This record gives sequence, C-alpha cells and structure tokens, in this order.
Amino acid sequence: MSDATASLEQLATEVPGKLNLLVQELPAVQEGVDGLETYLDEMGDSCHRSPT
Repeated sequence: MSDATASLEQLATEVPGKLNLLVQELPAVQEGVDGLETYLDEMGDSCHRSPT
C-alpha cells in the first residue's frame, strides 16, 4: 500500500468522527457568537447615544 493510499484511508476513517464533533460543538459556538453580537450591539448603542 502506498503512502498516499494509507493517508486517504486514515482521512476516510478520521473525518466522519471529526465532523461529528464539530456538529456537536456548533450550538456552543453559535451561542458565543450571539453573545458577542449582543455585546457589540450594546456597545455601539451606548457610543451613539446623545449625552444628556
């Protein structure tokens, strides 16, 4: 078996598991992005308010 074939077989074995892990982590990543977006929106709102 060539090195290229061995590498392809290793990828074929590892990729599905790694994709599954990524899919499982997506909700946590999305939650972090949403929180950052909310924070930045609030910061922008406070910077654009008229001083009273």
